[in-house]
Amino acid sequence: MYKVIIIWVLVLGFVMSIVLSGCAESKKLCFDEARTDCKTVEPYGLFDQKYKDSRVEYDVSVGNVVLSVIFCETLLVPVVLLGWDLWEPVRVKK
Repeated sequence: MYKVIIIWVLVLGFVMSIVLSGCAESKKLCFDEARTDCKTVEPYGLFDQKYKDSRVEYDVSVGNVVLSVIFCETLLVPVVLLGWDLWEPVRVKK
């Protein structure tokens, strides 16, 4: 019985570590040549599009999409990864 409990705790810990750390990363970008207007741009998702910066180009985080497909039966993992970390900043728009 204790082995089953230990296995469930380990599996739950693994799933929660994936939920809390997606593949999308923030990026520090400078918006002018003199590098005086620098800002750390965070990834955004379906539920927080108000954080999208119009001066930045974004790409879909393939890692988050793959993890969402793998853990689609949990429902929590895809909601978190796609809801808040779907697009990651790549570069400043020209």
